Order: sequence, then C-alpha cells, then structure tokens
Amino acid sequence: MKKKSTGCTCGPKAEKEETSCCCGPDTQENITYTPVSGSEKYKTAIKVPSKWCVTDHLGQLSVRLGFNRMRYAVKPGLYAVGSPDKNSQVFVSANYKLSFDILRRELAGLDAWILVLDTKSVNVWCAAGKGTFGTRQIIIQAQKAKLDRVVAHKNLIVPQLGAPGVAAHLVRRGCGFRVIYGPIEASDIKRFLAAGLKADEKQRTVGFGVLKRLEVAGIEFMTAVKFSFCAIAAAILAAGFTPQGFSLTAGWNNALYFTTAFVLAILSATIIPAALLPVLPGRMFSVKGAVSGLLVSVIFVLTAKGMTPLSQAATVLLTSAFSSFIFMNYTGTSTFTSLTGVKKEVTVSEPVIIGSAVLGLVLQIADFVLKGAVKWN
Repeated sequence: MKKKSTGCTCGPKAEKEETSCCCGPDTQENITYTPVSGSEKYKTAIKVPSKWCVTDHLGQLSVRLGFNRMRYAVKPGLYAVGSPDKNSQVFVSANYKLSFDILRRELAGLDAWILVLDTKSVNVWCAAGKGTFGTRQIIIQAQKAKLDRVVAHKNLIVPQLGAPGVAAHLVRRGCGFRVIYGPIEASDIKRFLAAGLKADEKQRTVGFGVLKRLEVAGIEFMTAVKFSFCAIAAAILAAGFTPQGFSLTAGWNNALYFTTAFVLAILSATIIPAALLPVLPGRMFSVKGAVSGLLVSVIFVLTAKGMTPLSQAATVLLTSAFSSFIFMNYTGTSTFTSLTGVKKEVTVSEPVIIGSAVLGLVLQIADFVLKGAVKWN
C-alpha cells in the first residue's frame, strides 16, 4: 500500500502553529532530554556517533511499545556526524529521539550537520501537523546555531514529511537558507545526495507495507494488553465468588474461556488487522477491527467445548467491540487518515461499539443467572 504524500494528511499548511492533528496525543512541555551515548563537543555543535548502542536499541523498543513515547527527546540545536566542515550538508530533524537516531544512523560514512528543531518530542510527520515542526522553528534554530557562520552554502535539507508545516519562501526570508525537500525515507538519503539533491518518484512515495504496519502496531498492542489485563483480573475475581465461597482457583477455572477469548481479542484488535489491513473490508478502521474480531471470535466459540449459546454470543459481541475500539486508534498510525475522517469515524462507530459491548455484558450476566452462580464458561 503506497500513497504520494507531503506529510501528515491531517496537518495544517504553512505557518499555522500548535494546531490539532489526528497523529498521537497532545504535545508535552518540560521534557527531560535523553542524552546521546558517545556524544562530544565539536566546534559549535555536538558530535554524535552514527552507530547505535544498546541503549538506543532499547529506547526504540520502548517507544515502539508506547513507553515514554512523548518524552523521548534530544535537546534542540546543532549536531555533527563525522567531521563536517563549512561545505557539508545540513539536515533538519525533529527532536523526537527515534527520528534523530534513525537519521544519524543513515548518515554513517558521511560528514554532515543535523539541525534539530524543538518539536516537543514529536516525530517530523506529526509535528508538522501539530505545528511544532515548521517555518518559525527552522528560523529560530538556524539563528540560534548561527548556521550562516557554520556553513558556506545556503541549503537546508528538510524531510518531505515536514512539508505541511514549512513555507520555504518564508524560511529564506527569515534566515537566508533555501529549503530542499529530502526523500521520504532516511535510508534513501545517500542516493538522494548522489543524484545531486534530487529525489525520484519512489523516494517521494510513502510505503506502508506489512512490515511497517506491524512495526507501528506495538502501541495499540500494549493498549489492548492494558485493557485486557484489567478485564481479565476483574473476571477472575468476580468468578471466584461461588456458592461455596471465594476461591482464586475457582475464579481462574470459571474465567478460563473469558481469559482465552480476551487473549485472542488482543491479536484480533492489533496484529491481525494490521497485517491484513488492505484485504479487510470497509474504509473505517473500526470496521476492519470489528471484522477481525468477529472472525477470530467465531472460530474460537465454534472450536471451544462447553460454552453455552449465551456465552458464545457474549464472547463474539465483546471481542468484536473490543477489536473495533482498539484498532480504531490505529488511525493515528496510518498514512491514510485525515482529521475530518477520524472525527466522522469516531462519531459513527462509538455508539455501535458501546451498544455491542453492553449487549455482550448483558448476555454474559444472563448466562451467570441461568447457571445459578458466578461462572464465565
């Protein structure tokens, strides 16, 4: 799945600052910056290695799973990779550390400057939509770094996904530098440089294949795990109250089907729909999530032995609603969403999700009553 893009599809144009965007949560203030291992002073900049260390890999894993994601940042300013001089190219980056780390890694073997903007720990694409990666920030950082004294040329290579927030003519007017839009992927930078700062059609196209879809599904996966853990814990406790008294063992046994169904629901809400995104029916992500949950839950109730019809119906409804709700959050990860589209999807989907969940709970409670005890299977 590919799409020609200049940036966050829900972002503003030109100089609009601090605006809404469907990508990620609100920006954070008072961020404690994460130091870059192996960094040292270099002229008027900070020299950083292009090779990642163990902490960089662990940091990437952490933010991919949603931990400390909005506070994973490097200090804005001027950085150096290799041994750049006045003729070396200047690349502009967000101060989201993962964006910065990926850029410096792809600059291995080159001598280059990196001008890091204060995007409040938000990546380039989303920051352009939120208004924290834009014209004003480029001018401010170029002036703070005294960039006109550092390099002899007037070129700034700006990531293409930052284009919605940047007015190139105003950047030139404000700090004297010319904006040149680089390729979509940092891995294409060396080919871009070899071609004389020109990007071909492939380098201007956003790819969203299965590996990338799974790569960014980690946050939704952890969200699903958190929801499921609370639901499973509550189910085990509730199922532990039997006519013979309270027992965690009884609770675990009685909630076994429920627990298994929710574990499968985690996959049907995240990994499965992300992998099958192009083939699942519907345009709305809530519909794709619901279809995934429906398929997985139907297979489960048809193969599981001992479930009553009420419990089967409740499992299908709850799993489908859960999958729909969780995968709807994936809209902020995809390249195919817009702010108006997301708002419409939430408005249409929320009542259906809530209705399905409530009906599922009612059926499950009815099953308990008919069994004469608190049992989940």
